[in-house]
Amino acid sequence: MDPTDTTQISKVYLKTSRDWPRWLHGIQTTAVTAGIWDIVNPDSTTTDETVKEPTPPDFKKIKPDAQSVLDLNDTELKKLDQLWKYHTIELEPNRRKFQTYQTIQKAIIKTVDISLVPLMYGATTVREHLRRLRIGIGYTKIGFQSELLDRLEALVQGKGRGSINK
Repeated sequence: MDPTDTTQISKVYLKTSRDWPRWLHGIQTTAVTAGIWDIVNPDSTTTDETVKEPTPPDFKKIKPDAQSVLDLNDTELKKLDQLWKYHTIELEPNRRKFQTYQTIQKAIIKTVDISLVPLMYGATTVREHLRRLRIGIGYTKIGFQSELLDRLEALVQGKGRGSINK
């Protein structure tokens, strides 16, 4: 999947609490695939809420008393060069994660009803956007389950005329 393609994230439009499970599922699927669900999950208790780049190599880790790279000998310079090559390799998957994170942010804005946008003002992370939206639309798992049971009961009693739509 292209990490910048917002159309594949959620084809569901979030307007009410009834839309929440299907809408969130699209975001969750994309985040899990990219390995960033723990960062965006609104139920997560981890402190990480953004994609972080790996720390670049520091010449002081090779030679703590060095004042600059010029203080390194040939062997130490080769070691630093290897660390930079490894760091560059580490960056690529991280860039994809970051792109997917940004794409999820854009998809949230594109697939949320305009009346819900003010709920997100001031939020700086995807997780915070999702938490504010969930609270703002009044979504609860118990409420959703209760609504499903009401629909099922109406269907069983014949009130739904073969449809589960209210």
